[in-house]
Amino acid sequence: MEVDPVTLEFVAEVGHRDDWKPAMDQAVLPLVSTTAHPVVDPERGCLWSISRDVLTGAVSVICYDGTGSRVQRWDVENAVLPQATHTITQTRDWLVLADTAYKIDTEEVFGGERTVANNPGGPVLLIRKDDLVPGRGTVTCKEVRIAPEVNHFYARYDDTDGVQVVMEHSEGVDIGMYLREDDIDLYGRPVDPALRGMYCHGMTPALTTVLQFDPETGRVQERARAGDPERWWQAELSAIDWCFEGQTDPTRHHLIYLGFHPEAINQRAMRNYKGRIDPSLFPAEETPAVLVTHDREDLKALSEWTFALDDYPTSPSFVPRGQGGTRYAGANPGGHEGYLIVAVHNDDRFRIELFDAADVARGPLAVLAPPSGTTVPFLIHSAWMPEAVPPPDLERLSFADDLDARLDRLDPALAATAHEVAADLDAR
Repeated sequence: MEVDPVTLEFVAEVGHRDDWKPAMDQAVLPLVSTTAHPVVDPERGCLWSISRDVLTGAVSVICYDGTGSRVQRWDVENAVLPQATHTITQTRDWLVLADTAYKIDTEEVFGGERTVANNPGGPVLLIRKDDLVPGRGTVTCKEVRIAPEVNHFYARYDDTDGVQVVMEHSEGVDIGMYLREDDIDLYGRPVDPALRGMYCHGMTPALTTVLQFDPETGRVQERARAGDPERWWQAELSAIDWCFEGQTDPTRHHLIYLGFHPEAINQRAMRNYKGRIDPSLFPAEETPAVLVTHDREDLKALSEWTFALDDYPTSPSFVPRGQGGTRYAGANPGGHEGYLIVAVHNDDRFRIELFDAADVARGPLAVLAPPSGTTVPFLIHSAWMPEAVPPPDLERLSFADDLDARLDRLDPALAATAHEVAADLDAR
Protein backbone atom coordinates (compact mmCIF):
# COMPACT_ATOMS: atom_id res chain seq x y z
CA MET A 1 0.00 0.00 0.00
CA GLU A 2 0.95 3.63 -0.42
CA VAL A 3 1.20 5.91 2.64
CA ASP A 4 1.41 9.70 2.73
CA PRO A 5 5.01 10.38 3.91
CA VAL A 6 3.95 13.60 5.63
CA THR A 7 0.84 12.51 7.55
CA LEU A 8 1.41 8.71 7.43
CA GLU A 9 -2.23 8.34 6.37
CA PHE A 10 -3.35 5.55 4.07
CA VAL A 11 -3.43 6.65 0.41
CA ALA A 12 -4.22 3.55 -1.64
CA GLU A 13 -3.47 -0.08 -2.20
CA VAL A 14 -1.03 -0.59 -5.05
CA GLY A 15 -2.46 -2.67 -7.89
CA HIS A 16 -5.74 -4.50 -8.38
CA ARG A 17 -6.14 -7.76 -6.49
CA ASP A 18 -6.30 -9.75 -9.71
CA ASP A 19 -2.89 -8.41 -10.74
CA TRP A 20 -1.33 -9.83 -7.57
CA LYS A 21 -3.24 -13.11 -8.01
CA PRO A 22 -3.40 -14.18 -4.34
CA ALA A 23 -3.50 -17.92 -3.68
CA MET A 24 -6.49 -17.66 -1.36
CA ASP A 25 -8.92 -15.33 -3.11
CA GLN A 26 -10.97 -14.11 -0.16
CA ALA A 27 -14.08 -12.08 -0.83
CA VAL A 28 -12.44 -8.89 0.41
CA LEU A 29 -8.85 -7.97 1.35
CA PRO A 30 -7.26 -11.20 0.10
CA LEU A 31 -3.94 -12.28 1.56
CA VAL A 32 -1.12 -11.12 -0.73
CA SER A 33 2.25 -12.72 0.01
CA THR A 34 4.95 -10.33 -1.12
CA THR A 35 8.38 -8.99 -0.22
CA ALA A 36 8.97 -6.73 2.77
CA HIS A 37 11.64 -4.89 0.76
CA PRO A 38 10.69 -3.93 -2.81
CA VAL A 39 13.25 -1.90 -4.80
CA VAL A 40 12.96 1.20 -6.96
CA ASP A 41 14.74 0.96 -10.30
CA PRO A 42 16.74 4.20 -10.73
CA GLU A 43 17.01 3.84 -14.51
CA ARG A 44 13.72 2.21 -15.54
CA GLY A 45 11.55 4.40 -13.32
CA CYS A 46 9.55 1.67 -11.63
CA LEU A 47 9.23 -0.34 -8.43
CA TRP A 48 9.99 -4.07 -8.53
CA SER A 49 8.18 -6.38 -6.16
CA ILE A 50 7.09 -10.01 -5.84
CA SER A 51 3.92 -12.03 -5.49
CA ARG A 52 4.25 -15.54 -4.06
CA ASP A 53 1.65 -18.30 -3.89
CA VAL A 54 1.63 -19.34 -0.22
CA LEU A 55 0.26 -22.78 -1.11
CA THR A 56 2.64 -23.79 -3.92
CA GLY A 57 5.61 -21.43 -3.58
CA ALA A 58 5.23 -20.31 -7.20
CA VAL A 59 6.58 -16.80 -7.61
CA SER A 60 5.85 -13.83 -9.87
CA VAL A 61 7.57 -10.52 -10.56
CA ILE A 62 5.47 -7.39 -10.04
CA CYS A 63 6.24 -4.00 -11.63
CA TYR A 64 4.59 -0.69 -10.67
CA ASP A 65 5.40 2.51 -12.52
CA GLY A 66 3.89 4.76 -9.84
CA THR A 67 0.72 5.61 -11.74
CA GLY A 68 -2.64 4.05 -12.39
CA SER A 69 -4.62 1.35 -10.65
CA ARG A 70 -2.86 -1.68 -12.14
CA VAL A 71 0.51 -3.35 -11.80
CA GLN A 72 2.27 -5.61 -14.32
CA ARG A 73 2.87 -9.25 -13.46
CA TRP A 74 5.08 -12.02 -14.85
CA ASP A 75 4.94 -15.61 -13.60
CA VAL A 76 8.47 -17.00 -13.26
CA GLU A 77 8.51 -20.25 -15.22
CA ASN A 78 9.40 -23.46 -13.36
CA ALA A 79 10.47 -21.56 -10.25
CA VAL A 80 9.42 -22.12 -6.65
CA LEU A 81 10.51 -20.33 -3.48
CA PRO A 82 9.44 -22.95 -0.93
CA GLN A 83 9.57 -20.88 2.27
CA ALA A 84 9.21 -17.11 1.85
CA THR A 85 10.31 -14.13 -0.23
CA HIS A 86 11.43 -11.47 2.22
CA THR A 87 13.74 -9.48 -0.06
CA ILE A 88 14.28 -8.59 -3.71
CA THR A 89 17.42 -6.87 -4.99
CA GLN A 90 18.66 -5.72 -8.38
CA THR A 91 21.56 -4.87 -10.61
CA ARG A 92 21.37 -2.79 -13.76
CA ASP A 93 20.34 -5.82 -15.84
CA TRP A 94 19.11 -8.42 -13.32
CA LEU A 95 16.57 -8.97 -10.59
CA VAL A 96 17.70 -11.28 -7.78
CA LEU A 97 15.15 -13.28 -5.77
CA ALA A 98 16.00 -15.82 -3.09
CA ASP A 99 14.14 -18.24 -0.89
CA THR A 100 14.26 -16.73 2.58
CA ALA A 101 14.28 -18.35 5.99
CA TYR A 102 10.75 -18.07 7.28
CA LYS A 103 8.49 -21.09 7.23
CA ILE A 104 4.82 -21.26 8.17
CA ASP A 105 3.82 -24.18 10.39
CA THR A 106 0.18 -24.98 9.62
CA GLU A 107 -0.13 -27.02 12.81
CA GLU A 108 0.90 -23.95 14.79
CA VAL A 109 -1.60 -21.77 12.92
CA PHE A 110 -4.38 -23.99 14.22
CA GLY A 111 -3.12 -24.05 17.80
CA GLY A 112 -0.53 -26.83 17.71
CA GLU A 113 3.12 -26.81 18.70
CA ARG A 114 5.64 -25.35 16.26
CA THR A 115 7.86 -28.18 15.07
CA VAL A 116 9.15 -27.04 11.66
CA ALA A 117 12.65 -25.70 11.10
CA ASN A 118 13.80 -23.40 8.33
CA ASN A 119 15.53 -24.98 5.36
CA PRO A 120 19.34 -24.88 5.64
CA GLY A 121 19.62 -23.38 2.16
CA GLY A 122 17.55 -22.60 -0.89
CA PRO A 123 17.26 -21.37 -4.46
CA VAL A 124 18.32 -18.00 -5.86
CA LEU A 125 16.53 -16.81 -9.01
CA LEU A 126 18.25 -14.49 -11.50
CA ILE A 127 15.83 -12.77 -13.90
CA ARG A 128 16.97 -10.61 -16.80
CA LYS A 129 15.12 -7.29 -16.76
CA ASP A 130 15.03 -7.10 -20.56
CA ASP A 131 13.00 -10.35 -20.56
CA LEU A 132 10.21 -8.66 -18.59
CA VAL A 133 8.29 -7.60 -21.69
CA PRO A 134 4.90 -5.93 -21.00
CA GLY A 135 2.02 -8.21 -21.93
CA ARG A 136 4.10 -11.38 -22.16
CA GLY A 137 2.88 -12.75 -18.81
CA THR A 138 5.76 -15.14 -18.10
CA VAL A 139 9.52 -14.91 -17.74
CA THR A 140 12.35 -17.41 -17.46
CA CYS A 141 15.05 -17.40 -14.81
CA LYS A 142 18.43 -18.88 -14.01
CA GLU A 143 18.24 -20.83 -10.76
CA VAL A 144 21.18 -21.54 -8.47
CA ARG A 145 21.33 -22.73 -4.87
CA ILE A 146 23.10 -21.29 -1.83
CA ALA A 147 23.58 -22.17 1.82
CA PRO A 148 23.30 -21.24 4.65
CA GLU A 149 19.82 -19.73 4.63
CA VAL A 150 19.35 -15.98 4.12
CA ASN A 151 16.82 -13.20 4.80
CA HIS A 152 18.27 -9.88 3.58
CA PHE A 153 20.61 -9.34 0.63
CA TYR A 154 21.86 -6.33 -1.33
CA ALA A 155 23.31 -6.32 -4.86
CA ARG A 156 25.86 -3.95 -6.33
CA TYR A 157 23.94 -2.13 -9.06
CA ASP A 158 26.89 -2.21 -11.46
CA ASP A 159 26.97 -5.75 -12.86
CA THR A 160 29.84 -5.27 -15.32
CA ASP A 161 31.90 -7.88 -13.47
CA GLY A 162 28.98 -10.16 -12.61
CA VAL A 163 26.06 -10.12 -10.19
CA GLN A 164 27.58 -9.38 -6.77
CA VAL A 165 25.35 -9.63 -3.70
CA VAL A 166 25.95 -9.09 0.00
CA MET A 167 24.17 -11.99 1.69
CA GLU A 168 23.23 -11.60 5.35
CA HIS A 169 22.78 -15.26 6.24
CA SER A 170 20.35 -16.29 8.97
CA GLU A 171 21.63 -19.71 10.01
CA GLY A 172 20.24 -20.63 13.41
CA VAL A 173 17.65 -17.84 13.32
CA ASP A 174 13.92 -18.60 13.30
CA ILE A 175 11.84 -15.43 13.56
CA GLY A 176 8.72 -17.58 13.25
CA MET A 177 9.47 -19.01 16.69
CA TYR A 178 7.98 -16.50 19.12
CA LEU A 179 8.52 -16.51 22.88
CA ARG A 180 5.66 -17.59 25.16
CA GLU A 181 5.04 -16.99 28.85
CA ASP A 182 5.48 -20.70 29.56
CA ASP A 183 8.79 -20.97 27.65
CA ILE A 184 12.05 -22.15 29.19
CA ASP A 185 15.17 -20.33 28.04
CA LEU A 186 18.52 -21.68 26.92
CA TYR A 187 19.72 -22.20 30.50
CA GLY A 188 16.52 -23.77 31.79
CA ARG A 189 15.07 -20.61 33.34
CA PRO A 190 11.49 -19.38 32.82
CA VAL A 191 11.37 -16.76 30.07
CA ASP A 192 10.56 -13.27 31.34
CA PRO A 193 6.83 -12.69 30.63
CA ALA A 194 7.77 -9.21 29.36
CA LEU A 195 9.34 -10.93 26.33
CA ARG A 196 6.06 -12.57 25.32
CA GLY A 197 5.62 -12.33 21.56
CA MET A 198 9.27 -11.47 20.81
CA TYR A 199 10.88 -13.68 18.19
CA CYS A 200 13.43 -16.23 19.32
CA HIS A 201 16.95 -14.82 19.10
CA GLY A 202 19.90 -16.18 17.16
CA MET A 203 21.37 -19.55 18.09
CA THR A 204 24.54 -19.24 15.99
CA PRO A 205 27.24 -16.64 15.33
CA ALA A 206 26.52 -14.25 12.49
CA LEU A 207 27.67 -14.85 8.92
CA THR A 208 27.77 -12.38 6.04
CA THR A 209 29.21 -13.08 2.60
CA VAL A 210 29.68 -11.40 -0.76
CA LEU A 211 28.62 -13.87 -3.44
CA GLN A 212 29.13 -13.41 -7.16
CA PHE A 213 26.71 -15.13 -9.55
CA ASP A 214 27.29 -15.89 -13.20
CA PRO A 215 23.80 -15.91 -14.78
CA GLU A 216 25.02 -17.73 -17.86
CA THR A 217 26.81 -20.68 -16.22
CA GLY A 218 25.11 -20.67 -12.82
CA ARG A 219 28.50 -20.55 -11.10
CA VAL A 220 28.53 -19.08 -7.58
CA GLN A 221 31.77 -17.65 -6.20
CA GLU A 222 32.33 -16.45 -2.64
CA ARG A 223 34.31 -13.22 -2.84
CA ALA A 224 34.34 -12.27 0.85
CA ARG A 225 33.19 -13.55 4.24
CA ALA A 226 32.63 -12.04 7.69
CA GLY A 227 32.16 -14.83 10.21
CA ASP A 228 33.80 -13.83 13.50
CA PRO A 229 32.49 -16.23 16.20
CA GLU A 230 32.44 -13.26 18.61
CA ARG A 231 29.83 -11.53 16.44
CA TRP A 232 26.53 -13.00 17.46
CA TRP A 233 23.54 -12.74 15.13
CA GLN A 234 23.18 -9.57 13.08
CA ALA A 235 19.41 -10.06 12.67
CA GLU A 236 19.74 -8.36 9.31
CA LEU A 237 20.01 -4.92 10.88
CA SER A 238 22.13 -3.10 8.32
CA ALA A 239 22.61 0.17 6.46
CA ILE A 240 23.83 1.01 2.97
CA ASP A 241 23.90 4.17 0.87
CA TRP A 242 20.68 3.86 -1.14
CA CYS A 243 21.39 6.63 -3.67
CA PHE A 244 22.05 5.60 -7.27
CA GLU A 245 25.74 6.36 -7.01
CA GLY A 246 26.01 4.58 -3.68
CA GLN A 247 24.38 1.41 -5.00
CA THR A 248 26.51 1.47 -8.15
CA ASP A 249 29.81 1.70 -6.27
CA PRO A 250 29.24 0.85 -2.59
CA THR A 251 32.15 1.29 -0.20
CA ARG A 252 30.77 0.34 3.25
CA HIS A 253 28.28 -2.10 4.74
CA HIS A 254 27.16 -1.19 8.27
CA LEU A 255 25.80 -3.98 10.48
CA ILE A 256 24.40 -4.20 13.98
CA TYR A 257 25.10 -7.51 15.69
CA LEU A 258 22.49 -7.93 18.42
CA GLY A 259 24.66 -10.10 20.64
CA PHE A 260 24.04 -13.34 22.50
CA HIS A 261 20.92 -13.23 24.67
CA PRO A 262 20.16 -16.63 26.23
CA GLU A 263 16.97 -15.34 27.90
CA ALA A 264 15.49 -14.87 24.41
CA ILE A 265 16.37 -18.34 23.12
CA ASN A 266 13.76 -20.92 24.06
CA GLN A 267 14.16 -24.65 24.45
CA ARG A 268 11.46 -25.28 21.84
CA ALA A 269 13.66 -23.74 19.17
CA MET A 270 16.68 -25.68 20.39
CA ARG A 271 14.73 -28.92 19.98
CA ASN A 272 13.61 -28.00 16.47
CA TYR A 273 17.20 -27.25 15.40
CA LYS A 274 18.92 -30.13 17.17
CA GLY A 275 21.90 -31.22 15.10
CA ARG A 276 22.11 -27.84 13.37
CA ILE A 277 23.17 -25.85 16.44
CA ASP A 278 26.59 -26.20 18.07
CA PRO A 279 26.20 -25.49 21.83
CA SER A 280 29.98 -25.31 22.21
CA LEU A 281 29.90 -21.98 20.39
CA PHE A 282 27.63 -20.36 22.99
CA PRO A 283 29.43 -17.58 24.91
CA ALA A 284 29.84 -18.09 28.64
CA GLU A 285 27.51 -15.17 29.33
CA GLU A 286 25.25 -12.64 27.63
CA THR A 287 26.98 -10.26 25.21
CA PRO A 288 25.93 -6.76 24.11
CA ALA A 289 25.02 -5.45 20.66
CA VAL A 290 27.78 -4.04 18.47
CA LEU A 291 27.63 -1.62 15.51
CA VAL A 292 30.31 -2.58 12.97
CA THR A 293 31.36 -0.90 9.73
CA HIS A 294 32.59 -3.41 7.13
CA ASP A 295 34.49 -2.70 3.95
CA ARG A 296 32.15 -3.57 1.09
CA GLU A 297 34.80 -5.40 -0.94
CA ASP A 298 36.40 -7.78 1.57
CA LEU A 299 33.96 -7.37 4.54
CA LYS A 300 36.89 -6.48 6.81
CA ALA A 301 35.70 -4.82 10.02
CA LEU A 302 36.93 -1.22 9.93
CA SER A 303 35.31 0.35 12.99
CA GLU A 304 32.95 -0.67 15.78
CA TRP A 305 30.93 0.62 18.72
CA THR A 306 29.62 -1.52 21.59
CA PHE A 307 26.26 -0.69 23.17
CA ALA A 308 25.33 -1.15 26.81
CA LEU A 309 24.14 -4.64 27.70
CA ASP A 310 20.57 -3.44 28.31
CA ASP A 311 20.38 -1.57 24.97
CA TYR A 312 18.47 -3.03 22.02
CA PRO A 313 19.51 -1.10 18.88
CA THR A 314 17.48 -1.31 15.68
CA SER A 315 18.41 -1.03 12.01
CA PRO A 316 20.78 1.85 11.28
CA SER A 317 19.93 4.27 8.47
CA PHE A 318 22.61 5.94 6.36
CA VAL A 319 22.35 9.70 5.82
CA PRO A 320 24.70 11.25 3.22
CA ARG A 321 26.70 14.36 4.00
CA GLY A 322 26.65 17.21 1.51
CA GLN A 323 25.08 17.36 -1.94
CA GLY A 324 26.31 15.18 -4.79
CA GLY A 325 25.28 14.14 -8.26
CA THR A 326 21.58 13.68 -7.46
CA ARG A 327 19.22 15.10 -4.86
CA TYR A 328 19.62 11.85 -2.89
CA ALA A 329 23.40 11.53 -3.15
CA GLY A 330 26.04 12.92 -0.85
CA ALA A 331 29.21 14.60 -2.02
CA ASN A 332 31.14 11.32 -1.73
CA PRO A 333 28.62 8.42 -2.04
CA GLY A 334 29.14 4.81 -1.12
CA GLY A 335 28.32 4.64 2.58
CA HIS A 336 31.44 6.09 4.22
CA GLU A 337 30.76 9.83 4.03
CA GLY A 338 27.78 10.74 6.17
CA TYR A 339 25.97 9.62 9.29
CA LEU A 340 24.29 6.57 10.73
CA ILE A 341 21.06 7.07 12.65
CA VAL A 342 20.24 4.28 15.12
CA ALA A 343 17.02 4.04 17.11
CA VAL A 344 17.79 2.31 20.42
CA HIS A 345 15.26 0.56 22.64
CA ASN A 346 15.95 0.68 26.38
CA ASP A 347 13.59 0.10 29.29
CA ASP A 348 14.77 3.36 30.86
CA ARG A 349 14.05 5.46 27.77
CA PHE A 350 14.03 5.18 24.01
CA ARG A 351 16.65 7.25 22.20
CA ILE A 352 18.04 8.03 18.74
CA GLU A 353 21.81 8.13 18.30
CA LEU A 354 23.81 9.75 15.50
CA PHE A 355 27.16 8.24 14.44
CA ASP A 356 29.87 9.29 12.01
CA ALA A 357 29.64 6.67 9.25
CA ALA A 358 33.39 7.00 8.66
CA ASP A 359 34.24 6.20 12.29
CA VAL A 360 31.50 4.68 14.42
CA ALA A 361 34.11 3.95 17.11
CA ARG A 362 33.89 7.62 18.12
CA GLY A 363 30.52 6.82 19.61
CA PRO A 364 27.36 8.89 19.22
CA LEU A 365 27.96 12.43 17.98
CA ALA A 366 24.51 13.43 19.21
CA VAL A 367 21.67 11.76 21.11
CA LEU A 368 17.98 12.57 20.96
CA ALA A 369 16.23 11.21 24.04
CA PRO A 370 12.92 11.94 25.78
CA PRO A 371 12.51 12.03 29.58
CA SER A 372 13.33 8.86 31.51
CA GLY A 373 10.63 6.23 31.35
CA THR A 374 9.55 7.10 27.80
CA THR A 375 9.51 4.09 25.52
CA VAL A 376 8.00 3.30 22.11
CA PRO A 377 6.49 0.13 20.64
CA PHE A 378 8.99 -2.34 19.24
CA LEU A 379 10.43 -1.43 15.86
CA ILE A 380 13.02 -3.04 13.60
CA HIS A 381 13.61 -1.11 10.37
CA SER A 382 13.70 2.61 9.65
CA ALA A 383 14.57 4.71 6.62
CA TRP A 384 15.97 8.17 5.90
CA MET A 385 14.23 10.44 3.39
CA PRO A 386 15.82 13.62 1.99
CA GLU A 387 12.44 15.31 2.38
CA ALA A 388 8.82 14.44 3.04
CA VAL A 389 6.29 15.78 0.55
CA PRO A 390 2.60 14.94 0.04
CA PRO A 391 1.86 12.27 -2.58
CA PRO A 392 1.16 13.62 -6.09
CA ASP A 393 -2.39 13.84 -7.38
CA LEU A 394 -2.69 10.97 -9.87
CA GLU A 395 -4.88 7.99 -10.69
CA ARG A 396 -4.77 5.23 -8.10
CA LEU A 397 -6.67 2.09 -7.21
CA SER A 398 -9.65 2.77 -4.99
CA PHE A 399 -10.87 0.26 -2.43
CA ALA A 400 -14.16 0.14 -4.35
CA ASP A 401 -12.28 -1.09 -7.46
CA ASP A 402 -11.47 -4.33 -5.64
CA LEU A 403 -15.09 -5.02 -4.68
CA ASP A 404 -17.09 -7.16 -7.06
CA ALA A 405 -19.37 -10.21 -7.15
CA ARG A 406 -16.99 -12.04 -4.82
CA LEU A 407 -18.58 -10.06 -1.99
CA ASP A 408 -21.67 -12.25 -2.43
CA ARG A 409 -19.80 -14.95 -0.49
CA LEU A 410 -20.05 -12.82 2.65
CA ASP A 411 -22.86 -12.39 5.09
CA PRO A 412 -24.97 -9.50 3.73
CA ALA A 413 -24.15 -7.35 6.76
CA LEU A 414 -20.40 -7.78 6.20
CA ALA A 415 -20.78 -7.04 2.49
CA ALA A 416 -22.68 -3.87 3.35
CA THR A 417 -19.88 -2.84 5.72
CA ALA A 418 -17.31 -3.29 2.94
CA HIS A 419 -19.34 -1.00 0.67
CA GLU A 420 -19.65 1.58 3.47
CA VAL A 421 -15.86 1.59 3.93
CA ALA A 422 -15.38 2.00 0.18
CA ALA A 423 -17.80 4.93 0.08
CA ASP A 424 -16.08 6.58 3.03
CA LEU A 425 -12.65 6.29 1.40
CA ASP A 426 -13.97 7.65 -1.92
CA ALA A 427 -15.43 10.65 -0.12
CA ARG A 428 -12.08 11.71 1.35
